[in-house]
Amino acid sequence: MVRVGVYVLDVSGVNFGEHQVRVDFYAWFVFSEAPGSKCDPAATFRLVNATEFAMERRETEARGSLRRQLIRCTATVKKNWTVADYPFDDHTVRLYLEDTGGLEYVPDTAPSGMTPGLNIPGWDVSPLTLTAERKIWPTSLGALSGATQTERSRLQVAFKINRRDRLFAGLGLFIEVFTGVMVSLFIAWLALWVPARELEVRAGLTVGALFAVVGSQISLASSLPPSSSMTLVDAWHLGSYAFVAVMVCLSVWAFGQAHAADHARADEDEALAEKIDARAERLHRMARVILSFSWLLIMVVVTLSFMLANPGTNPHY
Repeated sequence: MVRVGVYVLDVSGVNFGEHQVRVDFYAWFVFSEAPGSKCDPAATFRLVNATEFAMERRETEARGSLRRQLIRCTATVKKNWTVADYPFDDHTVRLYLEDTGGLEYVPDTAPSGMTPGLNIPGWDVSPLTLTAERKIWPTSLGALSGATQTERSRLQVAFKINRRDRLFAGLGLFIEVFTGVMVSLFIAWLALWVPARELEVRAGLTVGALFAVVGSQISLASSLPPSSSMTLVDAWHLGSYAFVAVMVCLSVWAFGQAHAADHARADEDEALAEKIDARAERLHRMARVILSFSWLLIMVVVTLSFMLANPGTNPHY
């Protein structure tokens, strides 16, 4: 039985696009060694979810039959980020230490922890937790014993990173990310104030807004990991597309109404022309206020629903 502890020195390189985070930490193994026996936990442990791993330093200490091995490690850890509620997200980073030599791990909780004042720009870090478990791999890994599975002792080291002042930090990042989209939607909304007969002007405003939304979606898609489910970012982009589409439909409808009124005047039916113009102006007034605020209210509700759902993260090993 081996007591295993971890002390995290630094966390950096939080990278959504490449699905990874970099962790610098000490790990130690405390065990009792009988005379004539050979036990080397530092040589038989593996960090199974690391894509890059370096053991920088190794120290040993002995007191009677008790042994301690201390190692300094730097690892780039694979992390499948869950960004459903980005930019109001939080994540759990996990390190999986497994033994390949048949030893049994027990958490050495008391001395384990994190560097005081550990700073990840934009994030708060929660305390470290250690959990020992048995990991069963559904493969023999080619063992000559004829076994159908492999069982190993594992220590799970976990800590949570949260957006600093989650609501306000997330709101600030949200404004930073979507400022261009919101400005473009405001410009598209201004099309409702352009005379109905100026279809080209209206089309220019709405098409410009459409390109801005497309650009925002492409930019965020390159910096965030792909997701098989709807995310808050997806919802805002879809809502923006819907808003632009409604503005285009209203512009086309208003242009048709303006031409209908012109035809009525050409036929010297002023009463019908005024009726058509009044109907178009009434719809425009409704769209300027009711439609716009309704869309904004819907998007606020959608945002809050994603924030409250907060699916969190799941282990992947």
